[in-house]
This record gives sequence, structure tokens and C-alpha cells, in this order.
Amino acid sequence: METSAAIALSGGLALAGSLTATVVALLRDRQERLRHRLQLALERRRFQHEQRRWRIEFTRDRELALFQERLRSYPALLKSLGALGEQRSRRIAPARLRRLAGELNELGYGPAALAMLADTRRALFILRDRCRRNGRTPAEMEKLLKARTDLIELLRRDLNHSSLWRSARPLLDWNERALNSEVLLHSRTLTR
Repeated sequence: METSAAIALSGGLALAGSLTATVVALLRDRQERLRHRLQLALERRRFQHEQRRWRIEFTRDRELALFQERLRSYPALLKSLGALGEQRSRRIAPARLRRLAGELNELGYGPAALAMLADTRRALFILRDRCRRNGRTPAEMEKLLKARTDLIELLRRDLNHSSLWRSARPLLDWNERALNSEVLLHSRTLTR
């Protein structure tokens, strides 16, 4: 009987050992899956961080290239606008206005236009159209001068200068605000 008890005891121990091994294996497997999920989440966050960093760097580099193009092309545009100064514009010849309209049209479709913001380009074409109308009446001349002032303001904004006549914010303020909101959004996702 002792043998059968010893066999039963050894069978029970084997069963207990087998159950213990199974439980340990299940716990290890669960722990591995949890560790794998955490690693995946960490890798996903790193990837998202790299994407955001790349997007910010790309935006910065693009804005710098646009700014450099504006610095190259805007002086010619401003020189053309010199003919529309407050005093000179009162006695400007219609032929000169048509020539200026042609210059503005070329600038609006040239490399400078690629660097302009949409509203700046729109203002350029508004001024072009006003020049084509020749400013025959005092009311038309006032509209032409207002269009010139609007364009100069937007050109200055594109170059991060503050307004001469109005309370417009420089473009740098807009870009800084957008960058800060991107960084804030990024920091929120990292803390999750």
C-alpha cells in the first residue's frame, strides 16, 4: 500500500508541478504580451515624435526658402510701386499705368508669385486691374492708391515687418503662433 501511496503522491506532485509550470508559462506569456504592447506603444510615440519633428523642420526650411525668395523678388516689385507714390500718382500718365499693370502681371505669374501668400497675390492683381482702368477719375485714383497701400502692407507683412499705416501683425507672429500650437499639441500627445 505504501507503494501505491508513493505512486499517488508522486503522481500528485507531478500534476502539481505540471500545473505550476503551466501557470508560470501563462504568466510569462501574459507578461511578454504586455511588454510587447508597451514596446509597440513606445515605438509608435517615437515615430509620431519623429514625424512631428520632421514636419516642423520641413516647415521651417520651406518658410526660410520662401522668405529668401521674397527678399530677392520684392525689391523689384516695390521699385515698380514707387511710380504710384502719393504725389507722383496724381500726374502719372495712362501709358505708364498700363506699363505698370503689365509689370504687375508679370510679377504675379513669376517666381515672386510662388513666394507670396494668397492674399498678397490677390492684392497684386487688384492693383493690376486698377492700373488697367487708368485712374481716370479722382474716385478711381483713390481706389488705385488704396490698392497700392494694401499691397505694400501685405508685402511688408510677408517680410515680417510691422505695418506702416495699420495694425497688422507680421508674418513671423503668425508662424510663431502656429509653431507654438504644433509644439503644444505634440507635448500633449507625449504625456498621454
